[in-house]
Amino acid sequence: MQTKPYLLGLTGSIGTGKSTTARMFARLKIPVHDADAEVHQLLEHDKDVLTIMGMLFPECLEQGKLNRIKLGLRVFHDRLALSQLEEILHPRVRHLCEVFIEKHAKIGTTLAVLDIPLLFEAGYAPLCDKIIVTTCEPTLQRERVLARPGMVLEKFQKIIENQMPATEKEKRADFLVDTTYGRLDTFRQLRHILDHVCLEIEPYARRRP
Repeated sequence: MQTKPYLLGLTGSIGTGKSTTARMFARLKIPVHDADAEVHQLLEHDKDVLTIMGMLFPECLEQGKLNRIKLGLRVFHDRLALSQLEEILHPRVRHLCEVFIEKHAKIGTTLAVLDIPLLFEAGYAPLCDKIIVTTCEPTLQRERVLARPGMVLEKFQKIIENQMPATEKEKRADFLVDTTYGRLDTFRQLRHILDHVCLEIEPYARRRP
């Protein structure tokens, strides 16, 4: 009988340092499922997805490749288009997450991380044993996001509107990681969380066949 790894969910609002935190887990040799990376792979390489995208959003396809900037502009003000995009991607991303969990169950991985921006919104929370939410000072969050290529204030505000409020995410978290004070401080918080989690993992691991 296979037992799934102890799963740490990782999420947080845009610009709060979630991706940086995920990379820290990876550097500690902890397997990380990166939902954003899976979406990018689907949009660039999945033939079925590209075929459907070509039918729904033909103006976003150029020589068989998806122009993600045009796609972003297409769904930015159009809730129906955004809903259609989510209907295409979400089941496939969910399947890839399940494949990741099954793979690590088979090889006996003890601890893994699910890095998912819409972890609460898309219903992944029940898969997780514990959930980490990244936070930072709002002024720093805004500064980080607006420094990204192609980002403008209107787009940032729209993204925030489409996500669960940060305060609600924080209420649902088992652990908070405040990335305001730099990477060293973030890593210190991460190690503290892992120390706590390892106390739970030891008896959990002993239950594995």
